[in-house]
Amino acid sequence: MSEDIELIYNGEDRPSKACFEPITNTKYSKPDGGLWTSPLNKSNGKSAWQSWCEREDFHPERYQTQWHIVPDKDAKTLIADENLENIEPYLINDKQTCPRIDFEKLSQDYDVVRFPQDVVFKYNMGILNAYDIDSTIFLTPKFTAMNDREYQNYKTKEALEIELQRHVAARKEMLAEREEYLRSLQQPQENTPQEAHVEIEQSVRAASQSQENTVKETTTEIKEREHVAQPSQENMSQEPSPKKKNNLFNKIVKQKLWNKIFSR
Repeated sequence: MSEDIELIYNGEDRPSKACFEPITNTKYSKPDGGLWTSPLNKSNGKSAWQSWCEREDFHPERYQTQWHIVPDKDAKTLIADENLENIEPYLINDKQTCPRIDFEKLSQDYDVVRFPQDVVFKYNMGILNAYDIDSTIFLTPKFTAMNDREYQNYKTKEALEIELQRHVAARKEMLAEREEYLRSLQQPQENTPQEAHVEIEQSVRAASQSQENTVKETTTEIKEREHVAQPSQENMSQEPSPKKKNNLFNKIVKQKLWNKIFSR
């Protein structure tokens, strides 16, 4: 049922589930029993049925009192489509009369059936020949009747419940976004030990390579120094020390003196 439509029953007595008359078929286009309602015209505060009665002067004094009829939450509604295609499975084809709707069969599948104004105008010379206005029929007692004050309280409560549901949904969405954000913050921290382990291994390999290179360079440098130093040591070993030089000099001097003495 469309949320924009407010269903009205016009009559002195409040409709109730206890007094609901079960739907029964007739040989005409309308059944017996059930509960008949029409939409409220919000511009003038009157139902379509009340306005029609006043316009046609059809006992308008009987229908001054109006009751808001609210379908139960679990009520199943069928809205007749433009070509009555969804009504065809419930038609009774009688050769002597015009096809009519099997409301008893329809009530087994649906609790409410609505015939919009354009459909009524289109078929009021045929299947809906006794219909004059936008009509909604309750086939089962799945409804609640309210006066104006009760209905306003109901709509206020319904609006608050809808607003509460909206806030709950928004809060759930916000919490979901917050959890997603926290997971995004935790994701790098979960990867840090692995990344740190890889980084450490790379640093160790780099340090080891550097150490190997240093050892190689040091070894090469030592060898080069030894190679350079080796000739100098050889030369130094061949060249007499100052002490040896003095001894040799003394020996030569002594030899020359002895030679002079004995030469005389």
